[in-house]
Amino acid sequence: MSDQEIIRLLQQTRDLLAFHQGLGLDGLPRSAAVEAFLRGPDSGAGKKMAAGPGSRKQRPSPLRREPEAAAPVTSLAALREEVEGCRQCACGEKPARIHGAGGVDSGLLVVVDPPGDGSAPVAGPAAELLAKMLAAISLHPETVHVTSLLKCPLDREPAPGELESCLALLRREIAAAAPRVICSMGPLAAATLLRSKQPLFALRGRLRSFHDLPLLPTFHPAFLLKNPEMKKAAWLDLQAIQKQLRR
Repeated sequence: MSDQEIIRLLQQTRDLLAFHQGLGLDGLPRSAAVEAFLRGPDSGAGKKMAAGPGSRKQRPSPLRREPEAAAPVTSLAALREEVEGCRQCACGEKPARIHGAGGVDSGLLVVVDPPGDGSAPVAGPAAELLAKMLAAISLHPETVHVTSLLKCPLDREPAPGELESCLALLRREIAAAAPRVICSMGPLAAATLLRSKQPLFALRGRLRSFHDLPLLPTFHPAFLLKNPEMKKAAWLDLQAIQKQLRR
């Protein structure tokens, strides 16, 4: 199921709940099937339902990754100049660039899906919500380095070559910022950093790894503004980040 299909399902569910509320219903029975769904596909019940007679239990194979060389360490200021002069793909012909913003004192680095225009990783109401999200886990926005997966604004799906060129720059940016935890926000950032084809709804919810750094994927603030019912799930992700930072 694609992210768009899941979003439509969430909207339909929200409409149904509003209808039930109008009828005066304040609760629904929690059946065994609902329990299995809430536990997720990795639960024992889910495995029993999916497995047929005589089927073998198999562990899911880990995501395969091509070995990558360690990113050379540079300064954020030097990297900014490099991003300005980058001509690795056709996007480099555009004058606009997206530079990371914020400090590095918190130990958290946020990687967001690229904006369609502008030079800020997150802007407008989405930036205001991001500031509130960080404040909710006792982080001042100025102490958190926020950057874009791509270094040029793009109003379409990036080509593989464009992604790889920017990913090389991002790896160097992460090395320069030296975070203790990474938070990716948005489906493209999560899929790219984790080299996964799974939707964000399947990837979020637990800490993963990016070059030996803990990484937690969650929703983009712009998505949360359009789908406020997902703020509770995002809050759980933020709490996991806060717990990791306190270790």
